[in-house]
Parts: sequence; structure tokens; C-alpha cells
Amino acid sequence: MPDPTRRRKRLGAQFARTVIMEAAASVFAQKGYHGATMDDIASASGYSPAAIYKYFKNKEELFRHLWNHMAEWFAGIFDEATGLRMPFEYRLQWLMNAILKQLESNPDMIVSFIAQRPYVSQSSQSELEAQA
Repeated sequence: MPDPTRRRKRLGAQFARTVIMEAAASVFAQKGYHGATMDDIASASGYSPAAIYKYFKNKEELFRHLWNHMAEWFAGIFDEATGLRMPFEYRLQWLMNAILKQLESNPDMIVSFIAQRPYVSQSSQSELEAQA
């Protein structure tokens, strides 16, 4: 039988990482990768800088997690569109609507993903693009 305390801690950590990544996306979208600091992200997330370092080693790792999250989302949405049994033009329309919904619900995440792409380190970029 799973330990409920351990599960709560894991869910708490997942929640914290999500909040921090969403705050980081907003800060990266506003200030750019080089202009953003861990203190800015801490302030935007409501977590202390020490708490952020508990979940992410540094700004680059946090950005890579953000990049990976969006790359996985895009890969999943493309896979879903590919599996739809409808003419190509309707699948394309479905895909564009899904991307627009994501853009409306979390514009900073997509802006950070697209606009800050050059700041993903070359080795991380190759790895993440291979996944995408």
C-alpha cells in the first residue's frame, strides 16, 4: 500500500515546480532569458530563491525544464492531430485551435518557448529538438 505522506510530498513538489515554471515563463517573456534573474522568478512565483534552488539547480536548468514541458506539449498535440480521422484541412484547423487555446490560457509559456529558443544551450537544444 503506497505511503500517503510520500504521495502528498510528491504532489506538493510537482505543484511547486509547476508554479515556479509558470512564473519563470512570465519573467522570461517579460525580461528575456538574460534579463531574468532567479530573484525575479522567486518574486513572481511566491517562493523564496532558496526554495527554487531546491527544485532547479540554476536558471538554465529551469529554462530547460520549461522548454521540455512545451516541447512535450507540442509533440503530444501533433500526435493527437495526426491520429484524428478527418481530412487534412480539418486536422490542421483542429491543431491551430489547440495551439490558440494554449496561447490564450498561458501566453507567456508559448512566448518563452518560441522567443527565448536561442538561449537553450546547444547540447540541450539538440536533445530537446530530437524529442520534439
